[in-house]
Amino acid sequence: MGRSAVQILKGCAVHLPMLAGAGLLIWGLLESTAGPMGGVPGLVLVMLGMAPIIVYMVFEYYQGRALALLLSGLLVLAAGAVEGVYLREVLVPAEREELSTVEGTYASMGVIPIYRAPDDYRIRLQQDGRIYRGFGFLDFPAERIEERAQRGDQVEILYKEGARYGAIYGFRLNGDDLLSYETSLRARRANQGLWPFTLVLPALVCLGGLIGAVKCRFGRSRRRGRSVYRYTGRRFWRR
Repeated sequence: MGRSAVQILKGCAVHLPMLAGAGLLIWGLLESTAGPMGGVPGLVLVMLGMAPIIVYMVFEYYQGRALALLLSGLLVLAAGAVEGVYLREVLVPAEREELSTVEGTYASMGVIPIYRAPDDYRIRLQQDGRIYRGFGFLDFPAERIEERAQRGDQVEILYKEGARYGAIYGFRLNGDDLLSYETSLRARRANQGLWPFTLVLPALVCLGGLIGAVKCRFGRSRRRGRSVYRYTGRRFWRR
């Protein structure tokens, strides 16, 4: 019983960095989908999650475990790929031909709180009950609208049709462009342009794991029979 308990504790201690890193990776990927600009804290968490996994991979390399190295590298690469795909595909800006325009009179603006991200805003017109949503990460000019807009002012909105709301890409108040399509486009592309950076470090970690696995499996140190000590609960045995 004593020997089994020691082995269990040892196994937990050995794999704790891997579990902690995997937890941070999963948390980061969940943060990425929390809302607009959620990709920033999510990206930070994904990068932080790689640190304990790298420590774990170094340990496994000196233990000569090729499979653990390979699987750890693939896990990191998969997390980076998911993060990159989210930024690359989900934030694709709509072409101007895909957008619609509505003209009407201003009714109200409400805040839509976003967890760990800039707030979004709900715009309503007097002519209909539809919601037009302004995204914080698209540099939506909420403060200027709040300062200048009065109920009944003339509004022109450029938006993308959605199931529950129209995503605002342009906003004109009494003839003044407070948000242009070009500004929205630049903001989306700036976020979308982060995706290659999410793959650089994961690819390097995966490559390091692959090289380490090859060395463990076929390297000179493997053929020489490296000494590894294993604690069994009573004393160290050399194999």
